[in-house]
Amino acid sequence: MDPLAEKTKNALREAAQDVLVTALHLFRDEKDEEGWFGRTGGAVCFADDEGNPLYVAVISNSCVPECISKYVELCQEKALRLGSLEWQNSSWESRKPQKDWWGGAVRIERMIYSFSGLPELGDEAVMLVSSILTAKNKEQALLRKLQAEAIAEKSSNPYFELLLNRVFQPIFD
Repeated sequence: MDPLAEKTKNALREAAQDVLVTALHLFRDEKDEEGWFGRTGGAVCFADDEGNPLYVAVISNSCVPECISKYVELCQEKALRLGSLEWQNSSWESRKPQKDWWGGAVRIERMIYSFSGLPELGDEAVMLVSSILTAKNKEQALLRKLQAEAIAEKSSNPYFELLLNRVFQPIFD
């Protein structure tokens, strides 16, 4: 039996898609100082606490097939790596660019949310905000927000707070 119901998969994918679109509008600019210009999507992986993928989806409008396969591979690698490091809550903590190990996966409430397709701290911000968006109620959202803030602080994520405020300001006021 599939551990994630179809309704849950759809909610996770739709949340990631909505947050991704918001992030692209917020951070993509012509100067491309941060590596956002030309980014259109990527791949998302939702995994159990040990990093075993439960659901992988492509969220893209115009990525070339070579990019898609790389993004799918990277988002799963991030989740598996984070799952093997139970004392860490972000793949940013174990990043090693020389090994092609990047940030972009986060552990929130014993589930791993992983994305690849943006600059790595953009990947992380999209997953942190998506985890909050998929909360079942306000109390769970507030708990996830606290966890996300701690992760973003540890990685000095410049995108998280701006993205959070754009997506959630009415909820947390």
